[in-house]
Amino acid sequence: MPDSFQNPIGGNKPPDPYDYRVEEIQKNRDEKEKEKPPSERPFLAAFIIHVLKKFFELFEKSRDEKPMAYAETDVREYLAQMRDLFESLKMEDHSQDASFLQRLSQVWMLLLDGVMQFSRRAVFAVRMQELIQSVQEYPEGQEHSLGYYLTEYAGQKWMPFPYMEIIRSLWADYQEHLEASRLSQWCRDLDEMINSLGSD
Repeated sequence: MPDSFQNPIGGNKPPDPYDYRVEEIQKNRDEKEKEKPPSERPFLAAFIIHVLKKFFELFEKSRDEKPMAYAETDVREYLAQMRDLFESLKMEDHSQDASFLQRLSQVWMLLLDGVMQFSRRAVFAVRMQELIQSVQEYPEGQEHSLGYYLTEYAGQKWMPFPYMEIIRSLWADYQEHLEASRLSQWCRDLDEMINSLGSD
């Protein structure tokens, strides 16, 4: 029988090398799809996890020796400044005060950076982790937290309106609940951390 396009020379049709490449590409694509999580975490949850993870990494990489004296002095000073800012907010609504908002975010960042100098310290570590988490979660139910604005807008010349509203809500919460307010709790936490630095 004469050869034709339906009966090529050599009998059986050789495998098409392009079919193999398509199969490999599809296989790789399927494997990558399997590696993806079934759902993405909400932004706020991911942000909190990121900050807490970095915090825990500080202590997982801890050194046995105590931090240098100047590092401990710096952190104690940042803790005191943060407490003083919160105490000032109890007395006056600073939500429209750009210099206060900038200073609050700057001191928060200095405090977080200062903590990086520390080895594992039982009391201080627990209190700092609790404070970070509390700030990251306040206020509940909003797209971005106080912790988000304190870290994202440190050093900025302008402050977003939601950040100003959060500061006002902290002030209003203190006016209504006084010692049961979030501000009062944070001030107590900061005092405990200041005291723990001298005792750990």
